[in-house]
Amino acid sequence: MLPLRIGSLPKALAALALLCACSGPALYRPYSAEGDYGYSEVNVAKNRYEVYFHGPADMEDADAKRFAIFRAAEIGRREGFAFFRIAGSKIRREVSRDYRLEPELFPENPWTGENLTREQREQRAWEDSRRRRQRMTKTVRETPVVQLTIQYRDEDCDDCLSVAAKVNEAVEQGVLKP
Repeated sequence: MLPLRIGSLPKALAALALLCACSGPALYRPYSAEGDYGYSEVNVAKNRYEVYFHGPADMEDADAKRFAIFRAAEIGRREGFAFFRIAGSKIRREVSRDYRLEPELFPENPWTGENLTREQREQRAWEDSRRRRQRMTKTVRETPVVQLTIQYRDEDCDDCLSVAAKVNEAVEQGVLKP
């Protein structure tokens, strides 16, 4: 067994975290309707952006906000700003429902060619609709959606965040590439 030096433990943990992060799907990516999660932004003024992050169902709100802040830092770096402040923040849970009708392999009342009265047809239609509702599968997913209003600045302020520091943090956590 090889001896483990104290200084190599943080490096080994960082490598393990990076390896684990690479094994799953990339959460930090542009938003697309098919993907269900990712970031997007809208430029609302010269130095003001609305940054959104849609997270997957198992993501915590704080992690979704952290990804939105990383995206804000990335935009600040691209636009040449040194600092940014969060002028507004909203976090909501988006609920999506998916209904699926299970196939009925053996219908109880197949059409037999018999003559039915109007009341009997209505009764049969009501029973069929009740059975269909019982075979319906409903899936509900709640996903975090973060909206940040970001104001970019060239000078530091009391509640400003450094673009370089947040980009470096994202690189250290393996979210952004250097």
